[in-house]
Amino acid sequence: MSLIDGSAGTAASADHSVAAFREQFPVFKRKVHLASNSRGAMSTYVRDAYHAYLDSWAGEGTAFGEWLDEQEAFRGAVASLIGSSVGEVAVTASVTAGLASLLAGIDWASESRKVIVADDQNFPSVMYLLHAQARYGVELRTVPAANPDAAIAEFEAAIDDGCKVVCVSHVSFRNGRRLDLARLSDLAHSAGAWLVVDDYHCTGTRSIDLDADGIDVFTAGTAKFLLGSPGVAFMYVRRSLLPQLHPTITGWFAQQNPNDMQIAEHREAADARRFQAGSTPIPAIYGSRAGVELIASVGLQQIEIRVGSLTAQVIDAINSSGFVTETPRRADGRAGLVAIRAERAEDAVNALAARDILVTTRAGNIRTAWHYYNTEDDLVSLINALDEIRGLLASRS
Repeated sequence: MSLIDGSAGTAASADHSVAAFREQFPVFKRKVHLASNSRGAMSTYVRDAYHAYLDSWAGEGTAFGEWLDEQEAFRGAVASLIGSSVGEVAVTASVTAGLASLLAGIDWASESRKVIVADDQNFPSVMYLLHAQARYGVELRTVPAANPDAAIAEFEAAIDDGCKVVCVSHVSFRNGRRLDLARLSDLAHSAGAWLVVDDYHCTGTRSIDLDADGIDVFTAGTAKFLLGSPGVAFMYVRRSLLPQLHPTITGWFAQQNPNDMQIAEHREAADARRFQAGSTPIPAIYGSRAGVELIASVGLQQIEIRVGSLTAQVIDAINSSGFVTETPRRADGRAGLVAIRAERAEDAVNALAARDILVTTRAGNIRTAWHYYNTEDDLVSLINALDEIRGLLASRS
């Protein structure tokens, strides 16, 4: 049963002002949570979803049919959020696991195109996976892409008619820059390549148009801005690509009928479920569906407007306070992550944590993440705390 429905008097019929939304996250009673790029705050809806799973387990002993229905409902919730069909969505354990299945579905032995172009802002786990394709004769070309404007020219130089896949991180986990996916898809498609997008550091903060952006494969997880659980991700694969992809990383949930239990042959699912594998973490799927539906109940467009306005204020405040941000000021070059350059980043993160402000660090930056539940008061608290630890940060002077 969905936790986000009007009949239950929950999120769909609730007040979705920022103040009311924020009330559903207990952490804000004690802390300033600016770490949604690492782990989204837990809402009462996610907590209730976990309780629903535990109740089903305690009351039924095993409720396998109900749990499988929950997994399919999660697929449906994702499809609705991103504007795809359910048949184009696979449930995966992580972004890397999904992409591994995708790459294992390409017959590299007979493929004439054996180049993958990727940007250097991809998450390391994804890059390791791409490097591993070298054993099949695949060439990996890595382009510098910390700057969203210069990145397009770098991609244009690297993409040619030998390219099979262009694999990008939409938003950099290091500095928060956001790539122009429509321009990238034009480059990729002009060369006959696929555009594969890791959107883990963006999905949940911006509206998505898979067709307008020309995205062929789109993947993200639920633990960050989707406000769900760790251990659950999803991968959209454009339906027209499915006939060309037959993954050898597989399992019983990738079969036409998972309950058939025959072992005589591999009968892959007709849709994107072929990229699934073994049993999934059902408790986490309960929590992740609740997170996705909570985001959907507010609406990605409304969240995008709020996050865009708030991050603009954040960058202005950082600059006017004499600190240095490495996140583009332009709205079309950023999303919900704003990075602040530090001299001693780990010490700065710990100093902020001691002041009940939760942030993270990568590449010498303090990473702050801004979501629909964050407020201008959170920004004031951050700036005041940064002023107190100014010696740990880089200065504009």
